[in-house]
Amino acid sequence: MVQFTNSIETVVANQSEAMESRDHFKNGASSKSLMSKGNNTIKVIVIKGFYILFIFFIGCSQNHVNEYMINGSISKEYDRQKVMLFTLLNDSIISVDSTIIKNGVFKFQGKEYIRDFSKITTEKFSDKVFSTQLILERGQIDVHLDSISTVSGPLLNPLYQSYQDSSLLLYRNAYKLLEKALEAGTINELTNDTTFLRISKLGVAYQLRVIKRNPNNAIGKRAFLGGYSKVPDEHLDECFSWFDELTQSDSRIKGYFNERRRETEKRKRQEKLMGSIIQDFELTEIDGKTKRISDYVGKSKYLYIDFWASWCGPCIAEFPDLTKIYDEYHENCLNILGISLDTSETAWKKALDTHNVNWDMVIAKNEKEMRDANLISGIPYGLLLDDKGTIVEIVSLGSLVLPGLMKKLCHQ
Repeated sequence: MVQFTNSIETVVANQSEAMESRDHFKNGASSKSLMSKGNNTIKVIVIKGFYILFIFFIGCSQNHVNEYMINGSISKEYDRQKVMLFTLLNDSIISVDSTIIKNGVFKFQGKEYIRDFSKITTEKFSDKVFSTQLILERGQIDVHLDSISTVSGPLLNPLYQSYQDSSLLLYRNAYKLLEKALEAGTINELTNDTTFLRISKLGVAYQLRVIKRNPNNAIGKRAFLGGYSKVPDEHLDECFSWFDELTQSDSRIKGYFNERRRETEKRKRQEKLMGSIIQDFELTEIDGKTKRISDYVGKSKYLYIDFWASWCGPCIAEFPDLTKIYDEYHENCLNILGISLDTSETAWKKALDTHNVNWDMVIAKNEKEMRDANLISGIPYGLLLDDKGTIVEIVSLGSLVLPGLMKKLCHQ
């Protein structure tokens, strides 16, 4: 397992060295300062440094220091077809350029634009459209359009690809550990797993490094908005402060930042729910009788309230797994109460006819008050109560969390 995590760290470290070399050469660092990093680092930095300088001097010799030059290629069957270059800002088109493909080749040239990604795409031809995103950085950018398109460039385009590759590697290996924990019913103990923590810590450090070194270009923005992982709550304000005023006013950046702030505040309020007695709302059974939540509390050691709705696919997809949990623990430890947040009793009853479960199903008489009191912004959502009605756990996906949780609680 040590060798496994070390291999991940090596890959990510190599990508960090690429960013390091960019900063050294950009700031005119001396060769002595580079030499201090050791032979292996020297090789990476010097090779990448000469490559960057090579591209730089080519750009200068062509008197297009602040311009990009796209050399594109594609199958010759697309000759005489149009290829278009869309410059984007927040997924909105701000400019369009086009050219005709000749002998499988196309070219674009223009002023550098790195604030956001741009997109090159062909017109529809033989039911095929080839496209790719790229950063219009200064210098020569080589693009090949195909079913799997490729982009290479002086710095930012390969740097973004490296970031994507490293992030994906970390995500895949973290997910493998998650799958094993799910199979073993130890999902609640995953946060104490040293390998998982090491991968998570490495991923966060790398993500923050990418954002800090690219705060006002497409790479930093994409890393902040999240791909395979989110910026941790404790680093959110710090990351936002790295952006300049223009980037902070970007609708996606600002919107995402504000949404994350609201999520953080919601989690803080949810934490206050823990240890409190659940509010005793009125419910309606399928035969029309009125019940209260308190009518179901105390009949078992724990009561899991599953908030769902007939229109919620993920909620219904949990039923088979919840059934297994119910069957295993119902006799001695756990009862389940399904509370529908449907606004239509007809839709709720129709769903019950289609999906048979063994536990009690009711519908909230006041869906909005139920949501507000229990801080429900999305479903599936669950609350685990003890036999006094005290909230002991807030659960987003019961089918994932409950097996390990009940194994621990029911065998104490």
